[in-house]
Amino acid sequence: MARRAEKNQPRRKGDGRGMTPFVATDEQRKQVELLVGMGLTHDEVATIIINPRTKRGIDTLTLQRHFRRELDVGGPRLKAKVVQSIYRKAMGDGPQSVTAGIFIAKCRYGWREKSVVEVDSKSGVLVVPAAVGVEEWIRAQREAEAAREAEAAAAS
Repeated sequence: MARRAEKNQPRRKGDGRGMTPFVATDEQRKQVELLVGMGLTHDEVATIIINPRTKRGIDTLTLQRHFRRELDVGGPRLKAKVVQSIYRKAMGDGPQSVTAGIFIAKCRYGWREKSVVEVDSKSGVLVVPAAVGVEEWIRAQREAEAAREAEAAAAS
């Protein structure tokens, strides 16, 4: 049996020592990191990563053996990119900045929208305003009350 010149040199087909080992490419490493970050399971990722020798997906053991770093950092790295993008938009100008700012305030800082619900005493109808701030709701209620009083005074 012929010996390899260097220990770390890949085996060549037909050297009597079994099949050639899987060698991960840079493209596959990027793909694994992205897929794991997107929430795919190891089984799902393994079926997507193709072994060029077999033309089929690799098994999970091969995935874990050759892509350990990518499996570990994929989720946190993609999460960081998404958060950076949202913060960048929130600090900018335009309608996206308002939406992104509200999203950050709710998710990160625990802000919540409060709903004011009332029952109209005359008709018994439940009134629920759509995404209106408390101060704006109170102001609108006071204006409506003043308009009703003025209308009643004009009628008498």
